[in-house]
Amino acid sequence: MSYYYTEPVSLVNPPPGSAAHPPPTVYLQSDPNLQFNEPFNELVRILRLHRHGRARRRAARRAERVGRQRGNKVQVNQLDQLNSSLFHLSRDPSSLPAVVLQRQKMIEDTANARPDPTRFSPAPKLTLQQIRQLVDFVKSSPHARRMPFDQIPAALGLDCPERTITLALARNGFKSYPAIVRPRIDETTRQARLHFATTHVQWTVEQWKNVLFTGDMRLYIDQPHEAMVTREADEGLHPDCINHIPHSPADSQTNMLFIAHFSGATGKGPFILWNALMDCLHGNLTQENYFRVCYPSFEKWLDQQRPTALFAQQPDREMAFYSGVAYRDEVQGRHMTVLSLPPASPDLNPLTEIFNHIQAAVHADRTNPREYYDCEETHIARIARQTWKSISDDYVRELMESMTDRCQAVIDADGLYTRF
Repeated sequence: MSYYYTEPVSLVNPPPGSAAHPPPTVYLQSDPNLQFNEPFNELVRILRLHRHGRARRRAARRAERVGRQRGNKVQVNQLDQLNSSLFHLSRDPSSLPAVVLQRQKMIEDTANARPDPTRFSPAPKLTLQQIRQLVDFVKSSPHARRMPFDQIPAALGLDCPERTITLALARNGFKSYPAIVRPRIDETTRQARLHFATTHVQWTVEQWKNVLFTGDMRLYIDQPHEAMVTREADEGLHPDCINHIPHSPADSQTNMLFIAHFSGATGKGPFILWNALMDCLHGNLTQENYFRVCYPSFEKWLDQQRPTALFAQQPDREMAFYSGVAYRDEVQGRHMTVLSLPPASPDLNPLTEIFNHIQAAVHADRTNPREYYDCEETHIARIARQTWKSISDDYVRELMESMTDRCQAVIDADGLYTRF
């Protein structure tokens, strides 16, 4: 016959001989479906905390062994030794360490305590008038669009937590999204964009392939902070939800500058990097240093273009201070036709789409592990160069084919922001 342990063991056993509470007894039976009750399992957990002394550690190991078997065969002498060890350990509660007594008291308090009805209560709901006031406030100004949810109750005089504001806005279709970054468009700029798009919307793909595009992009060494705005899903291009590009001086210690050249006929051109290392070798990026270091690559690229190629030139106020003079002088010296782009129009430059791919690749790679000798700046530069080289000719053709759609999007937006 197989023997099994069935008697529950109390947390603190009374002294032997007590009439009201007799000492624990080991019962033997042959029930294979036996399940140990909760007091015994809790005692096993307490004994695991009480690991002072060889005898107590042995008792804990035996208790765990018995608990794991949960119906498997147990030798009678092992059960006797287990019961004896538990009894001598618990007959004097003062010998237990403070952590065990505290754990035991917490178990008893938890068993006797009633659940707090307000602990998991739902967030208080707003009235229909308060919800309309909340939605009108969020849509009232760019500042309200960017206000954190935990500050909105104080601004509106509402007595509710942040969770109530979040749920109320979500039920009305509002969420917090990263703000889209675009240059500022005033009335003069809007009219210039609309005029350019109306004039060139009928151009063919072959005409756009004959245009030479240039542009620059900055990649930050540290992850920049993204501004969040509260809006509906289709309000990404709303003027109040746009973050304008700041016109701040370049700092090669915190970001890297990439100068790119692109043609629909010949594909990608030079992709030049200027970072802190270039500052150490050549000094700050000025017109003289650009002409001495970067201009030879630009001149060689122009030699490979068609004689009838058009040069897409940005307005003087947006042209880079380091390359503007070199571009104008070279274009005039070659008697090239200039295609003047409107201000604040990165969506009319296909290089912007390539820059977005590079930034997305760098952002996705920030979490990947790097070699110990690979610094952050070198790693970002390598990812940017690899992404630039991976641009295929088919993708270049798609960009040229999208120019008509870009002009039409500007017309549809009445000269304001587009999805490109």
